[in-house]
Amino acid sequence: MQTTTMPAGALATATMHTLSFGAALGRMLRAMRTRRQLAGLDDRMLADLAISRADAMREARRAPWDTAPSDRRRRA
Repeated sequence: MQTTTMPAGALATATMHTLSFGAALGRMLRAMRTRRQLAGLDDRMLADLAISRADAMREARRAPWDTAPSDRRRRA
């Protein structure tokens, strides 16, 4: 039986990509959870955060992989 070994650089790259994927997955899951929580806040709570119901719903509809900060000021 022949075994194959991976060059050290390739192993480091594979490990880095695995860690990057795990971090990205964590960000997506966190975004999904917090957006769901934001959508569940009542109007008084949203007002305390200076967020309109429309802004909260727009944020909640964003794709899980869209984790870049949104600029609400552009819409104002």
